Amino acid sequence: MQTIAFRAEYLGICAPCVASEETRYYLKGISVSGWRAAATDGHALIVARLDADPQAVAIEPAGESPQPIVLPISKDLLRNCREARRDSYPRYAVITRGDALKVTVRIVLASVATAAIEAAKSGDSVFTWETTLIDGTFPDYTKVLPRSETIPCVAPAFNLALLAKFELAAGAFGARIVPTAADMPAMVTFRRPDVFGAIMPMRDNDAPRPATPPDWI
Repeated sequence: MQTIAFRAEYLGICAPCVASEETRYYLKGISVSGWRAAATDGHALIVARLDADPQAVAIEPAGESPQPIVLPISKDLLRNCREARRDSYPRYAVITRGDALKVTVRIVLASVATAAIEAAKSGDSVFTWETTLIDGTFPDYTKVLPRSETIPCVAPAFNLALLAKFELAAGAFGARIVPTAADMPAMVTFRRPDVFGAIMPMRDNDAPRPATPPDWI
């Protein structure tokens, strides 16, 4: 059995990019692996660094590495991940994995992650959810990210529905798109160093025509 704890807000930040297609069931959750949380629908990606603050992550048994999981999400879970004005401490997600794919997710208020695990043990949680992990392999998203600063000759076009996902994820702290190459994912940077994203441009046959007035004007 292994228990990990991290700031619950990261689940809400990644959630807009979770896939909804049944055929890609392994993308219908948030990957938590190596103190990184990630979600992608194959077109847009958000990655969060959970251990940007070392005191904001904890694991039991101590000294172990987090086991990679793909965590399904629910509306109730995401609603309880959002911090409320009346909260005395930040909200933490405490995930305990038992036998096979069964997990218990608890949202607790705590000053640091170690305290969050202790609070979860004592049953002091604002939300508890027992669920089953997604039995699939989350893709290695690092392989599709460009590693060179290639500036596109033509500004790529992006699907508005995908852009809306980043608007939901960014909330109050904002985001900007940094194109790389016309056929490569564009980088999405946020106004905080612990969150990162990528978005695929539209294909040529999907992209709008050049931004000039039509002939009839």
